[in-house]
Amino acid sequence: MMQNDDNVNREARQFAVQFFRDWERLGYLYRFLMTDKAISPNAISVMNVLLDHEGCTHKVICHRAQLSKQAVSGIVRILEEAGYVYTVIGDKDARMRRIYLTRLGRQRSKSIMNKVHGASMHAMSMLGMRKRCLLLKIVHLYVQVLSYVVESNAVDDER
Repeated sequence: MMQNDDNVNREARQFAVQFFRDWERLGYLYRFLMTDKAISPNAISVMNVLLDHEGCTHKVICHRAQLSKQAVSGIVRILEEAGYVYTVIGDKDARMRRIYLTRLGRQRSKSIMNKVHGASMHAMSMLGMRKRCLLLKIVHLYVQVLSYVVESNAVDDER
């Protein structure tokens, strides 16, 4: 029985390692698609958050772009200097700052994302409907199972 468990664990590890490598490669490909001569991929991520959630605070951008507060602050400063975003200071609390895209920032972000979406749609269309459905089902199932594992570990860690 122990021998069988070792084989299952070894196979699961091999699959997990290969999945993670492929996931990293997918991230690399998307970062490559989002590359712009003048704007870093992290700055593009910030702009895309603003494209979807106009008037965000630094905190929301940090969460959605998965960047540190220091990184977001630096990126916002660079984007302001380039004319892509502007900041509005709160009326009641000067610490409450909301960041907005300028017209130029919105155009640039949409242009970059159109390139990303176009490549993604082209790749998906090459898979065909059955493979797209299978891919979506498998990824969805994996996210559910991994969520369960993460939540279970969080509960175990609290004990």
